[in-house]
Amino acid sequence: MNNIVRKIPLDGLIDHLVEIYQLGVNFIDIQGEQGEEYDLINILFAKEYMEEEFQDNFDHMVEEGFTEIEGESFDPNNIDDII
Repeated sequence: MNNIVRKIPLDGLIDHLVEIYQLGVNFIDIQGEQGEEYDLINILFAKEYMEEEFQDNFDHMVEEGFTEIEGESFDPNNIDDII
């Protein structure tokens, strides 16, 4: 199965990636879905994806407009999470 997310606008993506990187996020999960004009992606991360010294930022992110999603974080060692 080949799920490719296509035609993602870079200007917004780069801005969001820089923003979360500056908040201490070192890793992300990417989830995509097909759209009509272009595909959409969600950038997901967990507190464990952040440098320890910046993990307090995670608690303030929801207040700043980030959406908190309950659940387990991505495990790159679990093949079921990769597929």
